Amino acid sequence: MTEPIHYKGADYESIDSMPPNIRAAYEQSQRNRARNRQDLEQAQQHAEQDQQQAQPAWHGSKKVSVPAGFEPVTEMGQVVAVLKYTGVRLWPNVGTPMPDLVVRYRDGFAFRSGLAGRDLHAWRWEDVAAIQSDLHSWHDKTGSYVDREFTLTKSSGDKVVLGDGLENVAEEASVIKRTVFARMEPALTQRYQAGEALTFGPVTVHHQNGLTLDGKTFAWNAIGEVELNDGRLKVTLSDGQKHQAPVSAIPNVELLCRIIGVNFGPDDLVHRGRM
Repeated sequence: MTEPIHYKGADYESIDSMPPNIRAAYEQSQRNRARNRQDLEQAQQHAEQDQQQAQPAWHGSKKVSVPAGFEPVTEMGQVVAVLKYTGVRLWPNVGTPMPDLVVRYRDGFAFRSGLAGRDLHAWRWEDVAAIQSDLHSWHDKTGSYVDREFTLTKSSGDKVVLGDGLENVAEEASVIKRTVFARMEPALTQRYQAGEALTFGPVTVHHQNGLTLDGKTFAWNAIGEVELNDGRLKVTLSDGQKHQAPVSAIPNVELLCRIIGVNFGPDDLVHRGRM
């Protein structure tokens, strides 16, 4: 005897016993889950490649050497990339560090902060607890632009911001996310499937109880759609009511979406505005 299927707060003896609309939604969720599982496997493979491939640390024929001052970082493997700040600082960096130089290693990254960049910080990938993306697209008469800030938070609560001005920051942020999320996702998915509530900033999800946003919990069977676009996580209820939260406020939003089966692309994280 097969176990009943639990979906959106209700139990069904089989797929055939579901109402047509519920069955269609369930089958789509299964397809989404299969795609997400494939994405996870690919992300894990990429992360393993990133960690293992850094034998000689060079791009093409150009060796990536350790920048001056980073010599004390000796336990994170080969240097893979160096991000230099090429922008213009209009005011001194105060508060959360926004480093002018970041070094990515096989097993983590390092940066300098503080007065004149005197304080050296080294984070291993397992130290990173959250990544938030604040991405805004806008245009004026001269063209279109995207402002980018990626805030990484350590398990201890320490933060660092990787923003525009750092060379290849978008590509480097993608590599960092892929590596960190591949480590985090299996455990989070297991906890969610086991019935634990997972909180991502203003959003909490529970496998049985539903999704909490704006201080209200909505059962899965009361939700018509959850989508990620225009830099917003949007929840539309079956009665047409809408609730949303900005991507910039949701740590690890990509993991949240993959866990509950929301499809998205990189451009969906970008909020589109106009100057």
